[in-house]
Amino acid sequence: MLIDWFTVAAQLVNFLILIALLRHFLYRPLLRAVAERERHLKAIQDAADTARQQAEAEAARLSAEREAVAGQRQQVLDLALSDAQAERRHLLDGARREAEQMQQQWQQALASEFGQIRHDIVVRTLQEVYAVSGRLMNELAGTELESRMVVALAARISGHADVFADVATSTEWLVRSAFGLSPASQQLVEQAIHAISPGAQNIRYEQEPGLLCGLELRAGGHRLAWNAADYLQDLQDRLATIAPAAPGTETE
Repeated sequence: MLIDWFTVAAQLVNFLILIALLRHFLYRPLLRAVAERERHLKAIQDAADTARQQAEAEAARLSAEREAVAGQRQQVLDLALSDAQAERRHLLDGARREAEQMQQQWQQALASEFGQIRHDIVVRTLQEVYAVSGRLMNELAGTELESRMVVALAARISGHADVFADVATSTEWLVRSAFGLSPASQQLVEQAIHAISPGAQNIRYEQEPGLLCGLELRAGGHRLAWNAADYLQDLQDRLATIAPAAPGTETE
């Protein structure tokens, strides 16, 4: 069999032309389409990566905000609880103070009322004792009691001579008594006066029922007395110190 080299060459040329045509019209567009597809897929992948990153960032931001809100919520709850507890303590303290104040006022009012009653009883008792004692002394007044009072005053004059040491002899000596003195009693009093002031001449007697069975000597602005009223007044003063003071009269 003979080979037709011309035909072979023609076929080879045709094959090369076909290859060139295929490369120009088919292969290159196909490569461009594949490259374009790859670029499109890469763009999609990049966009997906970007979206994923943005989603992750947004999720992280939301999680941080959620944690911050939770922390603020806890702070608000703690603050509200603290304020509520403080207000509760304040109200309880106020109620306790008000109750203590009311109790104290009630106790003070009760003590004041009791003190007033006790004071009134003691004062009334003292007044009755004083009145009864005065009437008793007046009823017992007589010659024997008079002489005893004069003796008591004479003894007091003798024992307190220094009281009248500066009294001039010309000064009036006033003897006051709850009832009139007998001449004997006047003589005893004058003897006692002359014992401390030998030159005393101006001696005058005066009756004063308010002395309550007593005698009083006045001269030169000085006073010396023996007086049942003084004893009763001293008794009243002593008992008054024992008796409670009327409410509102205490001094600090």
